[in-house]
Amino acid sequence: MDIDKREECRAGSALKMDMSFGHEGGGDFSLPDYLPEIQRLLYVTPSVLPETKFLSGNVLELGGTLTYSVLYLGSDGKLSFSPLVCEYSADTALPVTVSDVGELFVDCEMENTSCRVTGPRSLNIKTRLRSRIMSDDRVCDDNTVLCGDDKNAPLDLSVSVERLCSDYDSVVRCQGMTTGSATGEMSAFDGEEPLSCEGSLCVSYCEGNSDGVLVRGDVYVKCLFMSDDGIAVCKKTKLPFEITVPVRDIALPSSARAWGRVASVSVTPSETGGCWTVNAEYDIEAEALCGREISLCRDAYSTEVESSCETKECEILGAVSFGSGQLSVSGDFDLKNAPEGCSVCDTESSVGQVQVINVEGKLYATGALKLKVVYGNAEEHACGEYEIPFKYELPLLRSPEGAELQSRVAPSVLTSGAKIMGDKISASSELFFSFEVLEKKRARFVTAVRLGTEKPHGAVGSGVKVYYPSSEESLWNVCKRYHASKNRILKVNGIEGDIISPGKPVIIF
Repeated sequence: MDIDKREECRAGSALKMDMSFGHEGGGDFSLPDYLPEIQRLLYVTPSVLPETKFLSGNVLELGGTLTYSVLYLGSDGKLSFSPLVCEYSADTALPVTVSDVGELFVDCEMENTSCRVTGPRSLNIKTRLRSRIMSDDRVCDDNTVLCGDDKNAPLDLSVSVERLCSDYDSVVRCQGMTTGSATGEMSAFDGEEPLSCEGSLCVSYCEGNSDGVLVRGDVYVKCLFMSDDGIAVCKKTKLPFEITVPVRDIALPSSARAWGRVASVSVTPSETGGCWTVNAEYDIEAEALCGREISLCRDAYSTEVESSCETKECEILGAVSFGSGQLSVSGDFDLKNAPEGCSVCDTESSVGQVQVINVEGKLYATGALKLKVVYGNAEEHACGEYEIPFKYELPLLRSPEGAELQSRVAPSVLTSGAKIMGDKISASSELFFSFEVLEKKRARFVTAVRLGTEKPHGAVGSGVKVYYPSSEESLWNVCKRYHASKNRILKVNGIEGDIISPGKPVIIF
């Protein structure tokens, strides 16, 4: 189907494929010689950047970048940081051929990461990844093709085809990706040196238009600085951005969502002095959702000639919840093995796998925030690991009762912080979610009506017949049995809709 004409021919999405497979990334890394040797590893935080995809036959090849933030206690007794980068690749055979694949969506998530110190400046890091692959098929209300025995429908007979149609709430989703950068400033003090810089991306506004998806938001940047006296200081700022993500085949979207990852953050001394110039580069993905109602032909027959139907089964997708939102989470934890007179130096957080659950007709995104807190003084440092469970209610476009759902949630951590209060650590974070929940409705619809050359057997023809229907018969079944025009029967008998009274005679021409 020509997608550009889908406003003339109402189109929706059917689920073609939804599968996932696991693969591994990482490898052996060596720290630069100018960095001190590793005395004690505090944390390794991984992130995965958007993947590229390539289809060869029915094999999907994926490739992307893994980045690691390594914070450790060096042989000089001070905190040291090193960013590490590697590429990953994987491939898998699809259950459908390339010609059958429609719009293709790929989500790559990290399941777990393990790190082992193999030498004074050597690390072995392995990350288990899981890629989810989805594909949409397009269905529209003129999918039915009329054809004769020679695959060409006689034009004078095509008007004799009766159709039984049902309406379905559906969507067309289109996705795109682009890169951008944001720049700002951060205050500076004499003697400070940047140790680590990281960022996360928050989308505050999305709107689809003819050019794509207009996205506004902020890049939240966290930088760890080391002062002359060996005390680590964490500073935060946010950099606003606005960008248009090109989306293929977009047409009058009813809503849109966007999510992204910060690829790199750098800080350099400002030319004016007294501050640092902060630059963040990011990758951002956007999806436009075009809601619509489509009418599919569930059955058909000809009033003039013998006919047969070719049908297809599919799962029509309709929107239940779509958009983005924020959630604040917090928790208090016991402080163990803390150096005397210590304070919080740094916090590092990530969100594990998120599940969508249905509780009494309400949908929630549930999971846990994984938090690492580095605390210490000028002489000693330690790292504590904690988890904060969360439950975020998704706003509904319609009730999900009784529907089979397909969900996608892209979480990220905007800000995180912690402070020591007596023998406790009080931690808090701000989370951002971009989410999509679609319902799947199974449907069988007619893809082709084959018209023969002979008169249909059992047709009333030019005569008149009086029929007494049973209690389980519909008007459609009666008309199809006698190859009669439904509109004509409705008009002659004064029947409304498809309901006929059992035992009441129906006059058939």
